[in-house]
Amino acid sequence: MGIPVYFKTLVSQYNDQILHKQSLPGVHTLCFDLNCLIHPCCRGFTDESDMIQKILETMKILIDYANPNAHVYIAIDGIPPCAKMKQQRQRRYRSTLEKKVWDTNAISPGTYFMHRLNQALDTWLLDQSSQYPKRQYHLSDSYVPGEGEHKLLDFLRSQPVHDQPIVIYGLDADLIQLGLVSDLNQIYLLRETTEYNIEDTDSDYVYLNIDALKYWILEDLGVSSKISDRQVIHDYVFLCMLMGNDFVNHIPSLNLRYGGLERVLDVYKKLHRQYQGFFLLIDTQLDDLIHLPFFRELISELSKTERHTLQKIQNQRYRQYKRMSGIYGSEYHEFLKRFPSDQSQPLQLQHVYDFLNSVKDNDERFSEMVLHLPILRFHKEPKQINVTTDMCEDYIDSLVWTAHYYFKGCHNWSWKTRCIHGPSCQALSQYLSHIPCLELKPDPTPSKIQDMFAYIFPPESHCLHGYDVQSILPAGELQVDTTGCRYLWEAPLVNDL
Repeated sequence: MGIPVYFKTLVSQYNDQILHKQSLPGVHTLCFDLNCLIHPCCRGFTDESDMIQKILETMKILIDYANPNAHVYIAIDGIPPCAKMKQQRQRRYRSTLEKKVWDTNAISPGTYFMHRLNQALDTWLLDQSSQYPKRQYHLSDSYVPGEGEHKLLDFLRSQPVHDQPIVIYGLDADLIQLGLVSDLNQIYLLRETTEYNIEDTDSDYVYLNIDALKYWILEDLGVSSKISDRQVIHDYVFLCMLMGNDFVNHIPSLNLRYGGLERVLDVYKKLHRQYQGFFLLIDTQLDDLIHLPFFRELISELSKTERHTLQKIQNQRYRQYKRMSGIYGSEYHEFLKRFPSDQSQPLQLQHVYDFLNSVKDNDERFSEMVLHLPILRFHKEPKQINVTTDMCEDYIDSLVWTAHYYFKGCHNWSWKTRCIHGPSCQALSQYLSHIPCLELKPDPTPSKIQDMFAYIFPPESHCLHGYDVQSILPAGELQVDTTGCRYLWEAPLVNDL
């Protein structure tokens, strides 16, 4: 559930209170969300054998670092729910425009590369098991449906309760959120330190202590609650979903980059005081998990200050626009001169990559300018998005689906959002006042791998697998909507509408 800048936000807020910067004694289980490791290990190589060797070597380094005494569990992404496929499709179509020597779309379940990696892992794990017989090694490879982080949480929940540390290697914000709602104690997330060392450590690795994070979240919320700490943490994770992620579109006034989470938490605390602690948003005893009357109140409260909040965001984006124009104005002018277009309309991605490929020596300043295109186009973006009833319904469905995904498991494998933007709080509040209940029908059947390839792969990447399929979305010019985005990689494909 990619929440942009979430780890950075937590580290800047809590740092040493939630980070463990030394080795961790007595680790019981080490889990790998392996896709987080596969991508960086493949970078810089063109030979797939070298990539696989690098993956195995890096895993060995991490196993030696964590030194688990009982289990090593490795989970690789299999066929995902359609909600995830939509986000994967955006990445995979963009990657073909980058014209890399090695097509990173090969890191998808069902490809020749992933088949080779699965086989290599099987052989490697047999060797590791013979060398370290006291450890049990487990592999859920890319042929097993589901995202890696959800598969490893299912494994951990299936194990007998113990009081030793559990370590999960992974870089995504999803793992932080899943760790918070797992109801397991002593979970630590292991990751490399960031490029700019925001963790302030000399070590190559750092642990994020999920128990400590829970404690400080509860301390900061400071709610005098008549509900359990567990339910408050569930509410916190749900409130983070309102910031937008892989499955939930952004509400324009709720953005982590512009203080959205602080604003939502302030309203949550206010409602707790108003209800004398009897306030909750997530109730796992309900069929659709979200407590609709209380959620109506939350959105209604947020709508009251939305106009002021949006104006503050616009003012901040204007300051960013002035600053970026001062830094990259000449490069942006060169881009517009080469590819004149209506800046109020979606951006043609092909133009961006054609421009970068035409720049002599691939000047780094032009690459940096392209990264900031959403801000450079700010003065032409629409001041507000046209909100429809369908958009509100789609947004609520996305919240119900994501709540199920995190608190119970995948409720519907075929559902995906139909829109690329979220509604305003005001429009959503009006919509919620007219619906009697929340409902999203279940669908327990994962997609077929042929359907996945047809949906997420551009035509150029079908050579990476052996299935006879064609892309649903043709190879025509891809357009992205940069409205409200900070960086180009955040902009959704308009072609997905």
